[in-house]
Amino acid sequence: MPLQLEEFDYREDPTRLIYLGFSILDDVYEGKYYLGFKDYCLFAALYYHLKYQEKIEISLNTLQLDKIIKVIPQEVYSGKSDFEWKEFTKECIVSLNKELDRISQINKIEKLQKKENSQYKFTDKRCLAALIIINASQTFTQGSMAIFQVQTYEQTQTYFKQAGMEVHATMYLGFSAYKIYFLNPQKKLKFRELDYNKVNWVISYPNQIIFNFENFKEPLRFDTFQSYEIKLLVEQYKDIHKFNKEYNLENLFNNDKSQFIKN
Repeated sequence: MPLQLEEFDYREDPTRLIYLGFSILDDVYEGKYYLGFKDYCLFAALYYHLKYQEKIEISLNTLQLDKIIKVIPQEVYSGKSDFEWKEFTKECIVSLNKELDRISQINKIEKLQKKENSQYKFTDKRCLAALIIINASQTFTQGSMAIFQVQTYEQTQTYFKQAGMEVHATMYLGFSAYKIYFLNPQKKLKFRELDYNKVNWVISYPNQIIFNFENFKEPLRFDTFQSYEIKLLVEQYKDIHKFNKEYNLENLFNNDKSQFIKN
């Protein structure tokens, strides 16, 4: 579900939002995501904010390892020393607290100024932490790519050929948390990649999906019966990137998949 809809659904039910945050942290503990050391520390810090936000400053002075390991699988935890987990998680908690303060203040000001959609923005730091958890879970879900086979619309084929760019009558579209990929029909090898922030709009019809990218002079059309599913996926990832960019959170989590641990 796109972030905007998530915020809309939970704006009158922060308890449900926070519950979802804890539920995702349970998934982290069960090893359902591809994460590196720093990512686990950040999730541990987010857990700390959900659980102890009201007394965060006092809690930091007596940070206990048993609180940290509630979101770190034992086999992962054993790969680092107690000191490493505790010190880096503590740094993450402090840094995250500053970020949550900053976002909360921005949203408070926007609410006072009655800016567009400001009524849907949270100022409570526990809710903001839960939203970051939701975003992160979307980013790390299986560390994978959703792949759809499509038929390239004849006019779109002509456009690419005239521009001297590779194109296939039948191909695959791949959607990761970071980019959109064009994959060839033989071995699903990437021959083009695009950023979500380059998508101006996307329209779905029962058997066709149409993209408008900044990179291209005309819309790109593909025939597929999974058009609506593709559209929702693109909008979801666009919303995640928009949220992260708006609050300068793009680099909060480590995106180097080569460093991830699969459990």
